[in-house]
Amino acid sequence: MERSSLLVRDEMRERRRFFRYAVAWPVRLWLNEHVMLRGQTVDASVKGLRIVLDAPPPEGLKVGERYRVEVMPERGDRFACFAEVRHIGKAGIGLENLVEVPLSLILRDATSRPDEV
Repeated sequence: MERSSLLVRDEMRERRRFFRYAVAWPVRLWLNEHVMLRGQTVDASVKGLRIVLDAPPPEGLKVGERYRVEVMPERGDRFACFAEVRHIGKAGIGLENLVEVPLSLILRDATSRPDEV
């Protein structure tokens, strides 16, 4: 790998403030009080989620906008918050939570160590 590629990867890694863990939580993303999207949380940190929707994201979903998110782990402990869409891409939708996801919930359901995500 070229040195410039390594620098870019390191710079991207350094942007993350919190470790991410692979999880598999059903999620609901509310565009408004009448329109709800279903999907899966694929990784989580105390301040962020990456979700993959069951259907392609609608045009109404916008980067920089805030939406209500409900995370529903299979073992209870549902978590709801408002989150801002940080990016929309092939790997999913990156959200920054306005409140922290309980670390105990993340660690209980994590399927990987932080350096594997």
